Amino acid sequence: MARRHPSPWSFLAALPLLAAACGSQQQDQLGIIDPPNPGSGGEGSTGACTDCNEKGGPEGSGYTEEESTGNASQAAPTANGLADGCADMSSLARRVETNLSGDKSFASPALTRALLSQDIAPLPAHVRTQDFLNYYPPDFAKPVGTSAPSGVSDVPELMVELAPHSKASKLDPAAQYDLLVAVRAPVLPPPSAPEVMVVLDTTPSVGEAGLERGKHAASTLIGKLPADAKIVLKTSDPALDARANGLEEREQLLADLTQVSLLGGERSFSETLEAATAEADQHARVFLVTDGEDDPTQLDASALAARTEKGMVVHSIAIGAPLAHGDRYFRALAWVGRGYYLYVDSDQEAESLLTAHLPGMLSSALQDVRVELLLPWYFKVVRDGSEQSLDFTQTKPQNIGPGATATYLFRLEVCDGNLPYTTPDVVKVALRYNADNGESVALPADLSLDALLAPNANPQLPRTLAIRDYAEALKTLDSQRLAEAKQRLDQVGATFPDPALTQLSSLLEHHPLLGQ
Repeated sequence: MARRHPSPWSFLAALPLLAAACGSQQQDQLGIIDPPNPGSGGEGSTGACTDCNEKGGPEGSGYTEEESTGNASQAAPTANGLADGCADMSSLARRVETNLSGDKSFASPALTRALLSQDIAPLPAHVRTQDFLNYYPPDFAKPVGTSAPSGVSDVPELMVELAPHSKASKLDPAAQYDLLVAVRAPVLPPPSAPEVMVVLDTTPSVGEAGLERGKHAASTLIGKLPADAKIVLKTSDPALDARANGLEEREQLLADLTQVSLLGGERSFSETLEAATAEADQHARVFLVTDGEDDPTQLDASALAARTEKGMVVHSIAIGAPLAHGDRYFRALAWVGRGYYLYVDSDQEAESLLTAHLPGMLSSALQDVRVELLLPWYFKVVRDGSEQSLDFTQTKPQNIGPGATATYLFRLEVCDGNLPYTTPDVVKVALRYNADNGESVALPADLSLDALLAPNANPQLPRTLAIRDYAEALKTLDSQRLAEAKQRLDQVGATFPDPALTQLSSLLEHHPLLGQ
């Protein structure tokens, strides 16, 4: 079947919006978005795109790197036979502590898929690499054993993979390494009698098609809730107040939902949100189903933050058309509401996302998750990726839901490429989080470089890097970067067959810069 050629207007129409999407960024000759000052976002910056998330915080991961003390197991460097780059390095191990910000957002993959399927290039502001790592988590076929403290049950799984960086660079490729650390929370039973409020946007901006998609998403959500859930249904119509305790009443609530129609007059959804969250139970899970057409500056962030600090969690399910998607609004909601952010472009996507992530939307298995690394002295972290923050204090440690995965990627550099293969050193990893009783838990694991760098020891790392490169390439308007990302997806997919890689490669064929 002949491929449908993209309309030139679909590509050109996006160009004037790029500057508005991420401030006053400039594009260099490599196609990498490079901001004029640190903290404006994009590749090469030290923070998030603040213009893309006006009320939000930095996206991605934040970390601190420092020299460690008490590292007797680390060998001190000797001047003889080492590369010149090692001369100025300390003999102390490198301690890296990191946390993940925005690990509960899954919107970018579905949104960019919807746009590319229409031969439209996504705006860089709509692409979050961390969303793709969340959406396509690695397979935990080979988790790492950790040492659990006495009395700690339901221990999460940890996976660590390390391999030489495969791309050519200004440095010897063998002197750079990619490190993958993934954490999977234990699967826990659903909470007893959860308090749930579903708030459906029925303002005219949603439109009839959006309303039907929203009603289906809301009914799918309600149908998947535990049998003893206490459910409240709200819409933009203040008069509607449907409630259900138990399965019998739930059937009537679902019947009421089918009769919901668009509001006759205009009403800000932020007004609906404020009224609903003010009424909701203090520890309720609030699910907002909306197109995000409201201005994010109209959100009463302080009032919402005060409620989430007391235990309320606000999740967002976006239902708008891809070209009208209010990403800034949802980013602000996700940051202040401390909840998940999903984009639903079809009934099938609603079914898939809610099946996978509803347990994590109802409760947390791990609180305030951090990962600590202790690297041999000759390693250092190289900032790589447009969503990493060098300021650890800018990102907040996240909670991880039951069975959910958090993924961390690091680019490491060594002062001498021979050292990882000639020294008997270890990489120490500690997963830190808070248990339900508030106590801090540390799960340590010591991994030898020999084992990490052994042949076939990193089956998930190539896949994760291919997905990361796909997302990073989408942030550019560089056909070479996009073609390289597609080539990598195809190469990795040929070695490790994966439907996700095949789908992403096929989507790139619809990008206006590759489809001509």
